[in-house]
Amino acid sequence: LSQVSGVPITRYIMMFCYVSTKVLQTYGYAFSGTALTTE
Repeated sequence: LSQVSGVPITRYIMMFCYVSTKVLQTYGYAFSGTALTTE
């Protein structure tokens, strides 16, 4: 983290939230798709 001292931490928090939301959506859709196909 010492290399990115010039970048505000809020930017990383927002980026982390955005990425985690996308990952959760992807896994959610995949899980729903597999659950629907198995049923």
